[in-house]
Amino acid sequence: MIPTGIVFVNNDLTQSTQDALVKQLYITDIYDGYSYDNIIASDSSFPTFVHNNNRRVMVIRSFREEQNRETADVVIFVTSGTATILKNKFGPPNTTYRVAELTWQKLCVFDLSIYKCCNYNKCNCSCDKTYNSNNNYRSSSSYKSKRKGCGC
Repeated sequence: MIPTGIVFVNNDLTQSTQDALVKQLYITDIYDGYSYDNIIASDSSFPTFVHNNNRRVMVIRSFREEQNRETADVVIFVTSGTATILKNKFGPPNTTYRVAELTWQKLCVFDLSIYKCCNYNKCNCSCDKTYNSNNNYRSSSSYKSKRKGCGC
């Protein structure tokens, strides 16, 4: 099953880059920032509609415009064939991929355990430190400082 989501991307994409993202992320609807803002103004439940109806929306807008950015599941800045994830409700932000390799799987939609520090760093130490949305590690109350891996 293909996940649902609202993806914001910068508005200076080439047509071939936009086409690649649409194909790879199975985008069903594309809006410019102005159109999307009008939809949200008239129906604030639109993000819920997207998720409940198996839609994948791409909003193409200037990154200087932050209106309604809180409704985005993923915010991607694309330049020179690379996609940097600036915001990600599914996994860690501040990751960069080649546009040709970007998929929902890379956005961690299918594996929320990426938030485990040891998974994120691929050290397999099985510690219980987690990765939070501010790009910092935090320990759970049961974390033992003697464990190795993850820069623990």
